[in-house]
Amino acid sequence: MTDQSATTRLKVIRSFLSGIKQNKPVNLQTVINGMETEIIQSALAADVDFDYQGVWVKNFRTCASELGIQLDNMKVSWKSIEKKLNNEHQGNTSAPAESRSTPAPVASSTSSSSSSTCPGLKTKLSNIDREKVLKVYDALLQEESTCWVLKATKRQAIIEERTPWSVERKMREFVATLTFVHPSLSFILDTDDLNWVDYFNKEELNELKNSGQPLLRRVHHELKPKFDQIENLKSALDVYNYGRLIDHHPIEQPLLAWLSQTLMQTATFFIPGARTSTQNMLESDKLYYLWGLLNTIHRNSGIEALGKEKCSTSHSKTLNSKRKLSAVDEIEREKIGRRLDTVYIGGGIELGGLEAGPAKDNTKEFEDSMLKLPFVFKDMLNEIVSCRPSLIHKAHVLGYNINDADIPDGHIVRIRRTNELECPSDNDDYVLKILSLLELASYGKAIIDDTYSLCCQTRVPPSATGNPSPLPLSFSPSIDNQVQSSNASGSAKKSRKNTN
Repeated sequence: MTDQSATTRLKVIRSFLSGIKQNKPVNLQTVINGMETEIIQSALAADVDFDYQGVWVKNFRTCASELGIQLDNMKVSWKSIEKKLNNEHQGNTSAPAESRSTPAPVASSTSSSSSSTCPGLKTKLSNIDREKVLKVYDALLQEESTCWVLKATKRQAIIEERTPWSVERKMREFVATLTFVHPSLSFILDTDDLNWVDYFNKEELNELKNSGQPLLRRVHHELKPKFDQIENLKSALDVYNYGRLIDHHPIEQPLLAWLSQTLMQTATFFIPGARTSTQNMLESDKLYYLWGLLNTIHRNSGIEALGKEKCSTSHSKTLNSKRKLSAVDEIEREKIGRRLDTVYIGGGIELGGLEAGPAKDNTKEFEDSMLKLPFVFKDMLNEIVSCRPSLIHKAHVLGYNINDADIPDGHIVRIRRTNELECPSDNDDYVLKILSLLELASYGKAIIDDTYSLCCQTRVPPSATGNPSPLPLSFSPSIDNQVQSSNASGSAKKSRKNTN
C-alpha cells in the first residue's frame, strides 16, 4: 500500500465518521457495514498479502480517536464482505477479459487481485470431482505394498483368513460415499474425526493415534524445574514476582527470557485490582497478550512466528500448481493460500501455524481445526518432503491446540491433536491454567525444533522440474462447484434468517 492510498483511505473514513451522530459508543460493525463498498474495492485492488481487515479496523480506531468518537469492542463479522469478494473473484475468473469491469479503488496497487478456492464445511462435492479423486486412490492401490497397513489390521486378517486392507483402501471406500468436501479427498486422516469409527475398529483407531513419535514430546531441561516451582505458587501476584526474579541472559538463555517476560505480561491481567479485563478483548488482543506465549517462545531460536493473517506459501503453491500460460483458455487468476493468524518459518521452511478465536465457537473450531488447518499442514509437509524425500516419514508440522501433522506410513497425512486448553479467567485459576499453556508451548517448540533440525541436516539435491510429488496433491473443488455451493450456502443462511 502506498502512502498516497493510505492517506486517501483515512480521508474517506474521517468523512464517514464525521457524519455519525454520537450519543453513545459507536458500533464498529455499523461502521464496517456502512463502508462495505469502499472496503471491497480496496481489497480487490490490494496486494495478495494485504491484511485489509486489520488495516481498516486500525484506521477506523485511529480516525475515531482523532474525532473524539468512541468505538465499542464488540466482535465483528466480515462474512458479508468475504462472500462478495469471493463472488467478485469468481466472476472475474469466468468472464471474458473484454467484459470485465475494474472498480475504482480506494487504495491503489500495481498487483492484480487473486482468487481463493477454499472449501467450507458445507461445500458440495461434484460427481466429477469425486471420480477424479477415486482414480488417484486406485492408482496408489495398484501398488498396495507401498501403502500403510496397520498391525492391528494384519492381526485381524490372520484370524479371519483374508488379505488385510490398507488404510488407503479403507479411506477410498469412505471417499466413494462422500457428498461434501472432506479432508480424506486430500489423503488426510484426522484421528478425531468420528466418521472413521465406521471404518476402523477400536484397536485400529488406537494405533492410528499412537503409532510413530509421541504427540507430546518433552519439556526443555531449563524449563522443567521452573514449571515445578510455578505449580506451587498461589496467585497471579506470586507468579508475577517469580517471573521478575528469574535470573537469565536475554540472548544466551532465550527460554528463560521467554518464561520471565511471559509470566510478568500475563499475570498483570489477573492480579486483584487490575483494571484491564481479558473478557472483552478483541481476537487480535487476545492473540497478542494471552496466546502470544506460543509465538514468543521461538525468539532467538532461528524460528520466526509471522503473524498478521499471513498466507501459507506452501498452500498457495499447491493451489496454483496447475496454472498454465494462456493458450486455448485464458490463464487462471492466481489463487490465495489460506490465511493463518501465525505461520512458523525457519530458514524459509514453513513448519506450522496457529489459528486463535476470541470466544468459544464450535463451528469455527470445526472449520479451522478440522478443515482449514489440515489442508495447509499437508501442503507444508509436501513442500518439505518434495525437496527432502528421505524425511517423508520423519517430518512433522505444528498447529495449535497442538495439532500435529505427519506421514507415519504410506501416502496418508495423519492429524492428531491435544485436548482443549483454556486461558485463565481470574486470579483463582490463573496459576494452573497458565502453567498448562506454558507446557503446551514447550511441547510445540519441541515438534518444530525437531523438524527444523532434520531439514537443516538434510541436503536438497538438484532435481528437474516436473518431478512427481511424493504425496498426492491436495484436493481443490472445481470453480463451477464452488459457485454452486456458495449460492446454496447463501440461500440456506437467508432461509434461516427469515425463519428466526
